[in-house]
Amino acid sequence: MRMTFRFAPLAAAIWVAALTGWGMPAGAAEPARPAGKIEAEYQITWMGIAVYSARLVATWQDGRYRMQFGAAAVGIARLGNHTTIAWETRGRMAKGALQPELFEQANTFRRQTRRITIAYPGTVGAAALRAVVMPAVSVMPPESPGKRPAVPDALKADTLDPLSATFAAVTMAPNATACRYAAQVFEGLRRTDVRLEHEGTERAPVRGAGLDRESLVCLLHAKRLAGYEEKHFRQNPEPLPPAKLWVAKHADSGLWLPVQLRFESSYGPIYARLVRLESGTGGGK
Repeated sequence: MRMTFRFAPLAAAIWVAALTGWGMPAGAAEPARPAGKIEAEYQITWMGIAVYSARLVATWQDGRYRMQFGAAAVGIARLGNHTTIAWETRGRMAKGALQPELFEQANTFRRQTRRITIAYPGTVGAAALRAVVMPAVSVMPPESPGKRPAVPDALKADTLDPLSATFAAVTMAPNATACRYAAQVFEGLRRTDVRLEHEGTERAPVRGAGLDRESLVCLLHAKRLAGYEEKHFRQNPEPLPPAKLWVAKHADSGLWLPVQLRFESSYGPIYARLVRLESGTGGGK
């Protein structure tokens, strides 16, 4: 079963970035946020069968944040699929904007683990907001030459890693009434622009856990700009159909959380649904 066709090359990169997209424009001033922690677990299903489990953890304290994301095949999907994904980002919040410092990936596919690191310049404060941020990327082991077109430096500059893009969205205005967010996402090998379009409001597909009964419904548009293999475009022609995202406000943390994501694939629709949620106090150091 080749369920990695979307999740590993594209959906994992966009999944965490796409679990964003509601609230005020990035960079808006906001009061200091008290220390906190939230942990969410999602189940990814295809034709009603669980094929992946994903876990997202965010902590923040004293102007710093840390976010972790992991995913692995479950159930019968494990019989022919040993893909696992482990991502982590750390950074700081300054003047209403996020400044990632280090983003790390460990992706295992066909029993080979590739580690990708993005290190960001150490500029902080007002100077960081004026500077062009050019990340330094390490890929170990390197990919075979010619496997994919390289991402030009101009498309790496002033981007966010997927997890920082996620944190930038979920920590925004608790009184949001529409999806309006865009992110320039670079995860080490690919550059993708993500944009959300407001579609309306619906009864939240996931209940309880301190979530509002009503959810915002967003359409996720993903534009693949660079770093994608030709076979990927043959398998998933441009433009990609928009995914549908449901987000609901969480009362205890004041965050907007993704509760369900639906996207199309050549294998049929795939769903990611919130199945467990915990929150409390924690640190982002």
